[in-house]
Amino acid sequence: MRSFKTLIAALAVAALSTVPAFAQQPQVFFQDVTSLAGIATAVNGSTSASPCAIIKYVGTTAGKPDVAVAAGGDMTLRIAGVADSTTGSPSLNGVFDLSTPAAAVDTMGELVNLVNTTGSNWRMVLVGCLASDFTDNAIDTLSVIDAAGPGGVVLFRDAVVASATSTFSAQVALYPEDKATDIRFHLSGSPVGATTGSTKVAANPLNNYVTYVQNVREKITSTGTIGLFEILGVRRTYDSLGKVNETVRTIWSETGAATTVEKAKDFNSGPIVSARGEVIVVRQRTGTDLTVQSISGNAYAVRSSNK
Repeated sequence: MRSFKTLIAALAVAALSTVPAFAQQPQVFFQDVTSLAGIATAVNGSTSASPCAIIKYVGTTAGKPDVAVAAGGDMTLRIAGVADSTTGSPSLNGVFDLSTPAAAVDTMGELVNLVNTTGSNWRMVLVGCLASDFTDNAIDTLSVIDAAGPGGVVLFRDAVVASATSTFSAQVALYPEDKATDIRFHLSGSPVGATTGSTKVAANPLNNYVTYVQNVREKITSTGTIGLFEILGVRRTYDSLGKVNETVRTIWSETGAATTVEKAKDFNSGPIVSARGEVIVVRQRTGTDLTVQSISGNAYAVRSSNK
């Protein structure tokens, strides 16, 4: 009997030793599934507009900090009613000239990099705007608003005015829950709900997310040339200084609807899937000013961690 048991044990050991190598690979454990939905319309400065970026005061100077964006796009950063002289472009006067931007600040990526590295009082992250998008007259007019709130100040993409240097982009970014309008999600170690936290931009807060797009829709009015209706996978990473690096790939596209024709796309045969760590941006381009726009998308995101 003992010899039989010994034989069985030996066979078991041999069987385990022949398990294929792929069985030893790390497993992926799903932690939660989140519904995503986004819509951008021509209602500027509202929750139905298109968040372009978020900015927040993180300094320690006494006095109320605030942000304002003038008609034409110039952005002013102040502390206690005085322009912050530690930042700005082309001069350190608290003003970022985005109505006639210099070459060093004529794209959204350059603007983010300057805000995050010129002085130490402010942090800015991109949401729906791409790093390559032009800044010229691209941010919606914003009255003076407190910039010390925990979630930061949302800067909206101007919903009707085309930049003088580029085609207009009707766009919406699909983020989990309210994270497209709360900078705490984008700062390292600052969970939504916290009143204080890190002032360092997270390398990639979406690193463990994969997004599955279920449907998209667009309806615009424009006298210009209508470009492609696109779903973009955008991977953004920020270095230790808060400078952004961005890779954009087209996941899906087709000819956009002309004038006021509505176009909707349901992915019934299977969702459009992002790579891990990408944010989905739904975008429609046109060559002139918009009088009406509505663009939306619905998806779900799965957050996972490799064990």
